[in-house]
Amino acid sequence: MAVGVALAVVADDVGYAFLVAGVLIIPIGVGILISVPAGWSKVKRLSRRLGWWHVFWALYFLGGLTFRVRDTESTVENPLDAAAFYRVALVGIVGIILLGALTLRRGLGLNRVFGGLIGLLSLYAFVCIASTLWSVYPSWTLYKSLEYVLGVVLIGVIVASMRSEVQFKSLFDWTWLLVGLETLSVWVGVILRPEEAISQGVGLLGIQIHGLFPRVAANGVGDLGALLGIVTMVRLFFAKGVSRRLYLAVFVIGMVTLALSQSRSPLAGFLLAMLIILFAAGKIGLVAFLGLLLLGAGLLSPLGAYFWQFFLRGQSQELFFSLSGRVYYWEAALQFILENPLLGYGAYAGGRFLVATEFGSTLSSLHGTWPEVLIGTGVLGLIPLIAAVVSTWFVLVRARTSQSRTLREQLRLEAVGVMTLLSVRSIFSVSFIWHPALTWLLALGYAEFLRRHYAHPSHPQPLHPARR
Repeated sequence: MAVGVALAVVADDVGYAFLVAGVLIIPIGVGILISVPAGWSKVKRLSRRLGWWHVFWALYFLGGLTFRVRDTESTVENPLDAAAFYRVALVGIVGIILLGALTLRRGLGLNRVFGGLIGLLSLYAFVCIASTLWSVYPSWTLYKSLEYVLGVVLIGVIVASMRSEVQFKSLFDWTWLLVGLETLSVWVGVILRPEEAISQGVGLLGIQIHGLFPRVAANGVGDLGALLGIVTMVRLFFAKGVSRRLYLAVFVIGMVTLALSQSRSPLAGFLLAMLIILFAAGKIGLVAFLGLLLLGAGLLSPLGAYFWQFFLRGQSQELFFSLSGRVYYWEAALQFILENPLLGYGAYAGGRFLVATEFGSTLSSLHGTWPEVLIGTGVLGLIPLIAAVVSTWFVLVRARTSQSRTLREQLRLEAVGVMTLLSVRSIFSVSFIWHPALTWLLALGYAEFLRRHYAHPSHPQPLHPARR
């Protein structure tokens, strides 16, 4: 918030030449210069801990990247173009190997892979597959559901194979490295092809950044910045020395990325995540201080007015309160939902092919997790998904330890921050149900790891300096 408001003031006073030079180049460049040496050291340390699951986790992530945007008509006419074939190939490779692992590895029983929280999400995933039988576009429902099922099976196999929190931290680190690389790709596009990567005349700042290769919409860019901010904020609580400088530099990169995406729901998710993380970490005094500081700044200075203009993003009051048109999508979907509330019209197909085509040729969903689930799988799919989300929250909140300087507590706070962002974004996007649901599966998997840990308790592992 403060970054966005500060940029708006600078833009008003000295123009966009200084804004672009000072905001795009200087903070990002300084952040990269500061973070590269320490970051490379951590990457080398991580490389020594890589196992088979890191490879398939990365393949699953890569299989969800988008390299082109096409409309619904071309999707129906040619569902398997080159970009789609790339996704199918990666998903197929991971699926075949996972099937072999489940068949050949005796230690991976179904109760270990699909137990607990993962079992709840599996119920939702298999309802999605079953909805192929009544889908308005069966082949689309089947493939998209199989993509999602693959992620659920993958995290189930990973959790069943994990033996320690140190191993799980390597999966967290690997995930944040992938998020960081995708963020880097956004900035490479901004630097090399600014005419395509930067939209002008948007909101108070006048610019909004997007990813080009892979394609990342402004809201997706905001998610990346928010994730980097959340994770590095948590790690700043635990890190010392060079690691603190690294995380501070990445935090700045994340905040600039978030601000220049001009994405409201990622910003709201980030701010709420910061408050919940501080509260969950027992820093209640700091929460109260920051709350009073922000309240005072909003009421007693021009910052409140600037922030409201920044948050409006140049939209009319009507468009803003319709959530950028989402309310209209949901109203149209409600008619279909009421006609078939129990089963819906096919996972991933009902929203796109019955409703979204009426509002835009490239609109792929209803831009809301819960209406998308209702129109796709009805109440039958909604119940297990809500159960999985609520149960994950319950385990993460309940798992707080009295020892604050443990690896378990660090990972728990990171997962809490991720879940906060995902929960806020689920109102405005399809965060819990869209491939690749990497961060959701990570948080769910760690919560299930903690749940099993409670069933067989051991002492929390202290946070070794090399693991921070």
